[in-house]
Amino acid sequence: MRLTDECRLHITMGHPEMADYYYEILETVESRILFMKENMVC
Repeated sequence: MRLTDECRLHITMGHPEMADYYYEILETVESRILFMKENMVC
């Protein structure tokens, strides 16, 4: 998964305490999207 440059900058510059966790954040967002796709009811 890729975030826009704006999102990446928001995480790393706007929340410097989170900058070291950038890849963990990506994994979390990606797993949430997968969970939502798997549990969609049509």
